[in-house]
Amino acid sequence: MKRLSGKVAVITGGNSGIGKSIAQKYYEEGAKVVVFGRNKEKLQEVKSEISSDILTVSGDVTNTADLKNLFEKTNDHFGKINILVANAGVGRPKKI
Repeated sequence: MKRLSGKVAVITGGNSGIGKSIAQKYYEEGAKVVVFGRNKEKLQEVKSEISSDILTVSGDVTNTADLKNLFEKTNDHFGKINILVANAGVGRPKKI
């Protein structure tokens, strides 16, 4: 049995890098996956690479309306959220 069967996982910043890898692993472990990110093209790439069964939602974690849309779409599609991976972030290199 897969460890995350029946669970719904929302991954912010899941359209690339670590977030994308987390989405892939959660899906492999049986979770119903929602990937949230700003880049619509990358979201479509993630969906085609992982599975057409995942839900992708475009938006920005700093925008309250986008977050509301994320949770409404997730609830409409899956009816619940069990896991939230707050992965979205921005790095700005600075000289020390």
